[in-house]
Amino acid sequence: MDAQAMIEAEAGARLALLLASYTRLAGVPLAADAGALWALPQAVLAHDTAASPRFIYGNASALALFRLEPAQLLGMESRLSAEPDARAQRAAMFAWLEAADIVTGYEGIRIA
Repeated sequence: MDAQAMIEAEAGARLALLLASYTRLAGVPLAADAGALWALPQAVLAHDTAASPRFIYGNASALALFRLEPAQLLGMESRLSAEPDARAQRAAMFAWLEAADIVTGYEGIRIA
């Protein structure tokens, strides 16, 4: 199974939900479909809603930036993608997300 197929299989129906939710909240589509999302030059990551969220999706750009194979990314606790001293900034972004439903323009240093 290639990287894209593995990632899309893990995300499953949540991938369509991600695309539809982004369009609804941002007012513009993130990508036309799963193939276009995979090919975006911007890194796109998604995680589940567990108490300690784990990645369920990362597009080709995200995998390249993090220097990870799909099997390494899928299931990784998303908090581990930030250096320990940058986790407070990441937590603040998630608090903002809870209040606003969408965050755009967020940048942060992540672990490769």
